[in-house]
Amino acid sequence: YMKQNQLVIFVTSFEDSLDCEKYFELSFLKYWPDCPYKLYLANNAAGHSKYSGQFSVVSASRSDWKGETYSQLMTIKEHHPECSHVLMMLDDFVFGSTVNTSMISAVQDLACRNELNYVRLRKVESSFIGSLFLKKDDSGLCLVSQRHPYYSSLQCAIWKIDHVLELLDLCSSIWNFE
Repeated sequence: YMKQNQLVIFVTSFEDSLDCEKYFELSFLKYWPDCPYKLYLANNAAGHSKYSGQFSVVSASRSDWKGETYSQLMTIKEHHPECSHVLMMLDDFVFGSTVNTSMISAVQDLACRNELNYVRLRKVESSFIGSLFLKKDDSGLCLVSQRHPYYSSLQCAIWKIDHVLELLDLCSSIWNFE
C-alpha cells in the first residue's frame, strides 16, 4: 500500500538542545542501522557539520515550536510531494534496543490502508480500569478518545503530515499540542 518514499523520519529539535541531538544520532545509528527512510533533523540553528550526514537538516527561522515545526513540515512537503506521512520523534529520545524495521513498515501500511491520521508507536497511557474500556480492533490498535488527556502525543508516532499541520493550526504551543 504505502511506498517507502511516502514516509520520512522527522526529528524535531531546536538550537538549545544540540547536545541531545548527538545522543539521539548515536543511538539511532546503533539501533536502527537498516532504516530505509529519509531522515530529517529539524532545527532552528545554522550548521550541523558535527553530524554524520545521515540526517538531512530542515531549518526554520527561530520563533516558537509551533511555527518552526509548521515551517519545517511545509519544507518537507515542498521537497517531497510524494511524502504523505512522517514518523515524528523528539531529539531527546534515545533508542535502547534494535528497531524492528519490518514492524514499522507494517504499521506504516496499516496507517495508509486505513487512512489513519495518527498511529502511536507505544501503548496508550491509562489506568488499569481505564484500559478495560479501550476499544481494540483486530490489529491490536485502539482508538484514542478525544477526551483522553494526551489525545495527540509527541511520543514516537506515524502521522499524516496534513493532520499534523491542521493540529498545529489549532494549538498555541507544544504543550497545547499534546
